[in-house]
Amino acid sequence: MHIGIDEAGYGPTLGPLCVAAIASPTPPHEISRLWQEAACGIRDSKRLHRSQHIGPLESVALGIITWATGYSPANALELFALMGETPDHRADAPWCCNATDYPLPLAQEPIKSLPASVVPGGLHGRILHPWHLNTQREQGINRLRSEWLAIRELLDAPWDAGDAARTYACDRLGGRTHYQHDLQEWKPQWNCQAVAEEQGNCYRLLGPSALAYELGFWVKGEDRHPLIAAASIVAKYTREVHMHLFNDWWCKQMRWLKPTAGYPQDAKRWLHQIGEGHRNAWGHLLVRQ
Repeated sequence: MHIGIDEAGYGPTLGPLCVAAIASPTPPHEISRLWQEAACGIRDSKRLHRSQHIGPLESVALGIITWATGYSPANALELFALMGETPDHRADAPWCCNATDYPLPLAQEPIKSLPASVVPGGLHGRILHPWHLNTQREQGINRLRSEWLAIRELLDAPWDAGDAARTYACDRLGGRTHYQHDLQEWKPQWNCQAVAEEQGNCYRLLGPSALAYELGFWVKGEDRHPLIAAASIVAKYTREVHMHLFNDWWCKQMRWLKPTAGYPQDAKRWLHQIGEGHRNAWGHLLVRQ
């Protein structure tokens, strides 16, 4: 089983950090060829998404989700559930609570279909809101560590292959270049060997009964591995849908308020405009500290 992992929203001040993992037993080079021939638009989500226009990203993301799960989410609530989030996870933040009122797709663009010749192996995800990150920070866990702990949960997810050998491909986590300690911590009884430490940081874990996992952390992984690109798109789309809910709720409270994508520079403008009272009232839930 081959599994690609990527995140969206690591750097913003507002909104969630989303991590997605997508699997297939089809070899990655075959996936790349078949998806390219089908012109299904899978590439780095940063090159696919355009500000204020979710259509191009959405048409590809919903195609990937439908292919990976056999299910097309009818609204934001169902999308978030596929990414491992329940209503309880967002119950304290009113801007996250109207997910059932957001039917998908948000835009009126045809959904891209993926070729059936690429066999799906499932999709899992994690959504880390500011209050999750802030709580972990109070416990001495920084954002990079929070992301790694979310990824570690996805590594252990119940993929369709069961206990078969797995190869994981992950976009490099920030500027980190060494992962052996974290991987050994994840599987303390397994033998973790570093295979390469150059463009990709690759490791091989040998477990019981000769079971082997291979993990690679790649610079510009979305360009190297099709499943990383697919995970990047799903993670980005999930974050964008959450930001649609966020902006919809806040703009209804203040009709003059301009929406925000949540990135630091514009977040400063937005936080100034909502005023000190709202910042203080919602601080822990609203802003990543």
